[in-house]
Amino acid sequence: MRLRKTDYGTIILHWVLVAAIGVALFSGLRIATEMPNQGWLNLFDAVLPDSSVWVSHMQAAIVLVSVSLAYTVYLIRSGLTRRVALDKSRLRGLLGRRQARLGAISLILTWGFFAAMLVLIGSGGALYFGIWAGHTAVMMHWYATWLLLAF
Repeated sequence: MRLRKTDYGTIILHWVLVAAIGVALFSGLRIATEMPNQGWLNLFDAVLPDSSVWVSHMQAAIVLVSVSLAYTVYLIRSGLTRRVALDKSRLRGLLGRRQARLGAISLILTWGFFAAMLVLIGSGGALYFGIWAGHTAVMMHWYATWLLLAF
């Protein structure tokens, strides 16, 4: 019998997150085709959705916020916060053996992902509610999208 390396809660939240990011990405890219200097996105017309992109983008945003909150609560309630703790011993792992170094790099990338998600949720919410609906917010949302894709 194979030993599990993770728990079912993490697996379920992970795949719901992946699906929501996929919907948000494709609907967001369709929305971005209307931006100046983004005409190159029209090359992807065949795979980008045609209708109700705003609705699906907002629904994906709600799922992303929900999963982010659910994962935070799940980590705290299940006692798994150590999994994402960025402490001195983990950072020292950057200079250690290969396994410790890979674990530290993975954790730093995880926190980079969390930061990109916060920027996306924050800038998206600010744009939607008109709190900060300027070029800077749009560009933050744009760059955070590509950073998220890099992860």
